[in-house]
Amino acid sequence: MKRVFLMTLAVLATLVVASCSKENEPDTNYPLEGEWELYMFKSKRGTTGDYGWWVPPRNCVAGIYATFTDRTFTIYNVNTVNGQCANRHEYWDYTKVGNELHMTKSANATWKGQSNSGRATYQMKNGELILTYGSAKEPLIDVFRRRNADYSHLDPFVGSWVTTKVVINGTEYMTREGQCLRGSIAVTQDEFTLALRNEKCQQENLTRPWVKRSGRYYSVNPNGDKELEIEFLNGNRELKLSVPEAKAVFYFEKERR
Repeated sequence: MKRVFLMTLAVLATLVVASCSKENEPDTNYPLEGEWELYMFKSKRGTTGDYGWWVPPRNCVAGIYATFTDRTFTIYNVNTVNGQCANRHEYWDYTKVGNELHMTKSANATWKGQSNSGRATYQMKNGELILTYGSAKEPLIDVFRRRNADYSHLDPFVGSWVTTKVVINGTEYMTREGQCLRGSIAVTQDEFTLALRNEKCQQENLTRPWVKRSGRYYSVNPNGDKELEIEFLNGNRELKLSVPEAKAVFYFEKERR
């Protein structure tokens, strides 16, 4: 099975498309004020150190939230530390300078791990707030959504998907949470990360930009093009990804976040 998963990622890594422009360019004039929930983030993660898109863990709380006023920015975060849930809330004062947020630690900050200052670039894209921190090469990127807002206007591919089953050479394997055999796709408006873990808990990840042309989906690379064989089922709540070269079909279900 590991060979099949590696072949799947190798095939998808070569899926490429000619240059296309995405609709709805980022907007920095959209108001920040209000309550937001962290939907996805991009960073290095896991034993492989792969740089890709991931969904926030929910082992301690229902989500990671942020609140903006016109001068303050607060992140409500609870992480697992040594097997225990610990508050890591961040309290910031900020000013806007162009598309940057210049942040200083608020007087009421309580988490000792919070730095004294920081900077982030921000943009709004189709109602999502995107904050980018750190180096230009591999920055930390957070995608927030307004709490209780409707995002059904986004493409159905966008979201967090987890496998329900995998069919390899005609043999069906069910996948369940907590088991080694598992797959996921984290999809933003511009990129996706496909993570596949075999029955021995060995995981491989692939991150690529994507575009949509005439109702068809493509992974992006400057050298050529090939279509992603995606089919949506059950009112866009399920996704079927076929990889004929690997004789594999992956079935995913969209997580309700």
